[in-house]
Amino acid sequence: MVVGGCLLNIVTTSVMTKAVSMRDTGTVLGLNMAANSLIRTVSPTLGGIMFKAYGWPVFGASGFVVNVTMALFLFVFGRDKM
Repeated sequence: MVVGGCLLNIVTTSVMTKAVSMRDTGTVLGLNMAANSLIRTVSPTLGGIMFKAYGWPVFGASGFVVNVTMALFLFVFGRDKM
């Protein structure tokens, strides 16, 4: 998970800096770090609540739902329209 998280952070940072102008790079990186900090603050509490209410299977099920949703989104909207 640590290696995947580090690689994901590197890739998303690179993509975001290439997607905006040089003038807006600092703003985008600041928003990225703010979102990252918010997620790292909220996720342990949310994970504890989910674990207490539903047990271990909820983590696999929620991961499956998120991955399928992202795959469908990218399949539908990720292509260039001709």
